[in-house]
Amino acid sequence: MYNNHGTYHLSVAFLVTIELMKLAVIGQGPAGLALAHRAAARGMHVEAWDPQPYAPHVLSVYTDELPAWAKNLPARSTTTPVVYTHDGRKIRIDREYRVLDNERTWQKLTTFPVHRELVDADTVTPAELGADVIVDARGTRDLYTPGSPVQVATDEIVAASQQEHETVFMDFRDMPGDRFSYRIPLDSTRLLRQDTVLATRTPPEEADVFIPLLASRYAGSHIPYGARACFVNPFTGYSIATSFCLADETVDAISARLLHGTGGSSPRLPWEKPSFRTDRYLSALCLRTLLSVPPPLYRTMIESVFSLRPELARKFLILGYPGATLEGMARIWATLAGSDKVQLARAFASAAANGLHLDRKGYP
Repeated sequence: MYNNHGTYHLSVAFLVTIELMKLAVIGQGPAGLALAHRAAARGMHVEAWDPQPYAPHVLSVYTDELPAWAKNLPARSTTTPVVYTHDGRKIRIDREYRVLDNERTWQKLTTFPVHRELVDADTVTPAELGADVIVDARGTRDLYTPGSPVQVATDEIVAASQQEHETVFMDFRDMPGDRFSYRIPLDSTRLLRQDTVLATRTPPEEADVFIPLLASRYAGSHIPYGARACFVNPFTGYSIATSFCLADETVDAISARLLHGTGGSSPRLPWEKPSFRTDRYLSALCLRTLLSVPPPLYRTMIESVFSLRPELARKFLILGYPGATLEGMARIWATLAGSDKVQLARAFASAAANGLHLDRKGYP
């Protein structure tokens, strides 16, 4: 589904026309930044609006999840992480893991004007921003419905000892069944520690990371992008890599719509395609299943993800690969003990039977 090679076949007339197109992007988190950068790189006239100079939170991603144009983004650290299971087993993840240097990454990718001011994205029109189309990339905090599942974490930055430079993607030792510790070096002297709950319906009032996993459907009049367009994997909370990978394809679809209109032959936006919608549905089923099983099985399900071969794990953890999600689910189930298999199968069947469905836009 994703084109990581940056190869496109566009007519000369299209390339000339695209330079006349004007795009306004509201929100310059990782999703809005990626889309605006790729639109500017393709020749569109781009302007963005966001009062913050760059993302304030620590952002990290596996390098093999990124498209070619983003693989060398400035990093604070690049490591190979490990997972510690609840019984003390150590699993090494044979994939490069990058903690982005937010300030330098934003400086590198901001090749277009950014207005450091708030706009009312719910009411502003393209004409008011001097644009042909507006992309809303503000995230989903305002689309959260109390009682719906969220991923939460509390951050603590501490001094790193000589023995603490190991990147620990998940550590279930000495943690309650639905929690894990995440530890990653930021540089030679500092370490980020997070106490993370992968999915809960009862989040604490204070949390440094708050990711709605099944946000309400976007009802605005603009084109959503990033988390606002359902890029958050309901089962894992991942969205950054998807936002980077789908930027070029989204710019192509927007450009084609501006050039040819939005009739029946107009290209679909990437998240409107059946493969993406199906994968989000399957991932939402996994989430509902996860929330209905007891903590020991909850923990075992998550730990089993890291027994998958690296390429399957890569596709399982992000959105857009329903075949990989189905295979990953089957392999996780196969690793369980007999009683856990029965319990998980019943929970999954119950989640599927209790009214989970896709609407026309692909929102479970």
